[in-house]
Amino acid sequence: LPIRPDPTFAHLDWSCMSAGQVDRTVRAVGHAWPLRCRIEFGGTRHGRREAPVTLAGHRRVNLGQASELPGQIRVDLDSGLMLIGCSDGGWAGFTSLTRAGKPKLTASEMRNGYLASRGSWARLIGLPNGYFSAPARKPVTLAKNDNAEVSYSS
Repeated sequence: LPIRPDPTFAHLDWSCMSAGQVDRTVRAVGHAWPLRCRIEFGGTRHGRREAPVTLAGHRRVNLGQASELPGQIRVDLDSGLMLIGCSDGGWAGFTSLTRAGKPKLTASEMRNGYLASRGSWARLIGLPNGYFSAPARKPVTLAKNDNAEVSYSS
């Protein structure tokens, strides 16, 4: 039986997914479900905060240098990509990020809004189990007819 995709397949966990696994996840379920994770951000003024995000516009990235920290975000303004470090030291590139209830951020807006001021930082982390749960399916009940006869033809 084929496996039916479910929204949890689109959850990205940067601490245990390699760049290849992120690429395969995008190709497998990115067309059906938004790619989700959490952003953890902070700075010297406001402390540490976190929020759910969706990512869009995946591009394959091949950089010579390895990422030091899974989920680390770098911005490459030449290509217009947010580069996100994966567990194997590789990078995944995305063109936009959207926080829940906020407008979409491009790479340059991400750099200017989250990474520009001194002491500010941002990284992506995985979702805890059940964070975005799949919609519950209703059980199917069949009508029972005691008087019905079943006949088989050969």
